[in-house]
Amino acid sequence: MKEEELEAQNYDDVHRVLKQVPGVYVRDEDGLGLRPNIGLRGANSDRSAKVTLMEDGVLMAPAPYSAPAAYYFPLTTRLTAVEVFKGPASIQYGPQTIGGALNMSTRSTPLSGWVGALDSSYGQYQTAKVHSYVGWGGDRVGLLIEGINLQSDGFKELDGGGNTGFNKSELMFKGRLNNDPNAEVFHQVKLKLGWSIESSNETYLGLSQTDFDSTPYRRYLATELAEMSWDRLQGKIDYLLAIGDRWDFKATAYRHQFDRAWEKMTGFNNSEVSFEEVLADPTSAKHETYYRLLTGEEDTLGDNEKLRLGLNDRSYLSQGLQLSSNLRAEGEGWGNQLQLGVRLHHDQITRDHSQRLVSIQDNRLQIEEQSSTLLQNRGETLAISAYVFDELRLGDRWRLTPGLRVERYETSLADRGSTPKREMIGDDFVLLPGMGAWYTLNDHWGLLAGVHKGFSPLSLSQTGQSDPEQSVNYEVGTRWRYLDFEGELISFLNDYQNLVGTCTQSAGCQVEQLDQQFNAGSALIYGAELMVKGEYNGGSVGRLLTQLSYTYTHGRFNDPFQSNFAQWGTVEAGYALPYVPEHQANLKLTWTAPSERWGIGVSDTLVSPMLDSAGVFGGGDVLEIPTQHIVDANAFWNVTTQLQTYLTIDNLLNSAYMTSRRPFGLRPGKPLLIQLGARFTL
Repeated sequence: MKEEELEAQNYDDVHRVLKQVPGVYVRDEDGLGLRPNIGLRGANSDRSAKVTLMEDGVLMAPAPYSAPAAYYFPLTTRLTAVEVFKGPASIQYGPQTIGGALNMSTRSTPLSGWVGALDSSYGQYQTAKVHSYVGWGGDRVGLLIEGINLQSDGFKELDGGGNTGFNKSELMFKGRLNNDPNAEVFHQVKLKLGWSIESSNETYLGLSQTDFDSTPYRRYLATELAEMSWDRLQGKIDYLLAIGDRWDFKATAYRHQFDRAWEKMTGFNNSEVSFEEVLADPTSAKHETYYRLLTGEEDTLGDNEKLRLGLNDRSYLSQGLQLSSNLRAEGEGWGNQLQLGVRLHHDQITRDHSQRLVSIQDNRLQIEEQSSTLLQNRGETLAISAYVFDELRLGDRWRLTPGLRVERYETSLADRGSTPKREMIGDDFVLLPGMGAWYTLNDHWGLLAGVHKGFSPLSLSQTGQSDPEQSVNYEVGTRWRYLDFEGELISFLNDYQNLVGTCTQSAGCQVEQLDQQFNAGSALIYGAELMVKGEYNGGSVGRLLTQLSYTYTHGRFNDPFQSNFAQWGTVEAGYALPYVPEHQANLKLTWTAPSERWGIGVSDTLVSPMLDSAGVFGGGDVLEIPTQHIVDANAFWNVTTQLQTYLTIDNLLNSAYMTSRRPFGLRPGKPLLIQLGARFTL
């Protein structure tokens, strides 16, 4: 998705952007898009851990090998492009090649003169955005600085009152220095520095079914203390050497440091009663007292009725050096571009988890000062990967793209809280071949096919009992592009030799299970993706852009098994995968007046039901996430050539839809949110 499309919709939530892309699934968690859960072609979406996430071509997850859960995501409003790579093309990026890769591009330094903009908006729930950038550049030098603050008081209503929103800021600097762009030997150096910070009053505790039906945006008193805070520093330096149009070489060094602390309720002090059980049946004799504790209607009487307030304090480091080169050659009737890449990467995570007990007295939370340590460990990975990817053009019809990726990594996990200290060590070496083909039928239409090996590296847990996730992925389809009409229809099949589930609290796992991984054996996911775009220029009636995307996905386990993973449990052959909708569609319409001074747009998204755990659709034994129907709208008016005002409406129909039942109770999506904004551009 290009900058023009992103800017036209003015989204602050990447979920709403990605739902327009066929083959991409998201599981909203907080309704605000703070911690996206993204999956591609049926891969598990929890914490986006099965997708290679990149910002400007560099791995951006806090620890892509040791702990790939993505707690950081750049603010959508500062992105200039969102690229999705699926099929054999994904082996260039790694380490996750099961579903594919996602790259978020940020603003480049200008090439000619001054650039700048100030974008500000305000809306319901005290939602406010201030985004600005300024830069100057020429043929040989360029500078850019960009900053943004996004905040909201939140749409959820806390029992007793209070802020349920967030405050998030990012600052980025970019610099560029190069010699004459027309020189036969071209040198360029780029520097990127970034700082990000967030404070959000977010919880994992949702609602009972009855409460969701009556007051879907309620939050129980017990969630009052929930707060996530994190900060991130990033640095990247690129060197580019290009000799003519035939050969170029690029070296990139990067380092990211991410520190986060999330304090939230994790359960009762009574190990025989869980949040899930209480919210599933809050009126039973066993659970009624505990439910009334969550809502503050009853005071704590004994130790068993106290709540556990857990603090997950984690520090991450991700750093590395990646080298890439492109060699181009052509002759009569053929052309070839050979791409080579090597990456040396190191990442680590330090976990320090503790908990305190909380009592409820007179509708107030009373926190005990004494804390107990739950977990102290350190995971670390050193990885070297390489790829070769070739694009061979034969005549006017054929284009072949063979490729091979190599992953070699060593990982360790040291338990710092035990005496004596325990340490596990693991390593793996894997070859990931792939092959793509394109056949041109005519100047506007062609056929494609591809096959590649999918892989997701294993990060060690305390049990160390799982195997890496592996699959063989196939695709076949067609693409067309005429003057005002283009699209694609692609079918895919992912044949898993071993499907792996990773325990996180967001998946509904208990504290003692965190980061454990579980094998599911073989599974089969297949489906189809459709994207159609059209443009009608009616002259005196304006210009209409249309886009329809649709994804069908059929994901099933092949073998019966019993698992302690919260989303699986007892699985029979043929059970459907959880949180993968069978149908997802989006229709986007954008109309611009003949004068080009104003226009309106609508985005209509429909997501079919999803299972909360492995099971059968419509079987009644497994809870479902009902159909989601979300309509967004936007409008703009160009007051002058430099000043634009705009209106955005998220959830135009004000649908009270459910996004998830995990980890603990039902969770709502964003209600109607109207925002007005203005953008001034130099």
